[in-house]
Amino acid sequence: YKVTGVQTCALPISLLEFVEQLASVGEGHYHITDALIFVVLTAPARLVQVLPISMLLGSLLALGRFSRNSELIAILGLGVSERRIVGSVVWLVLPAVPLLFVLLQFVIPPAQHMAQELRAAALSSAASVRDDGSIWAEHDRQYLHVQRFGRGDAPIGIDIDRKSTRLNSSHLVISY
Repeated sequence: YKVTGVQTCALPISLLEFVEQLASVGEGHYHITDALIFVVLTAPARLVQVLPISMLLGSLLALGRFSRNSELIAILGLGVSERRIVGSVVWLVLPAVPLLFVLLQFVIPPAQHMAQELRAAALSSAASVRDDGSIWAEHDRQYLHVQRFGRGDAPIGIDIDRKSTRLNSSHLVISY
């Protein structure tokens, strides 16, 4: 198993992004799986950042190894021009250009958008409306329940409940 330059560069950046996302775990409904999904969906953007540099470094390291073992001199001694050697490196890079274009135009924008939407939805502690017209909202282990709305959108049947961290107990704070 060989590790490529892209994996060597992209993996630590993705790991750092995952660690950064772990800081948000526990807020709203944001869990570790949400953080992992966010990192996976934003991975193509990191790939686009890393791919050109890793290809340049890989090419330079390969040419350096050829030079260190005098293979580059042997190739030049066989009559292969410097232009042809550079051209062979360029031919390795050319397939990456359409790949980067496709990623930048068609893959990254929707993936980034989806990642941001999923993250925002998971971090949100917005109210959820039930089929019976009641509303539940949660923030900082406090739960608000509005059973129904009367004339003029006046709330009827309001319960505020606070969850304790001890043994998952809860107690009713206020009820109208």
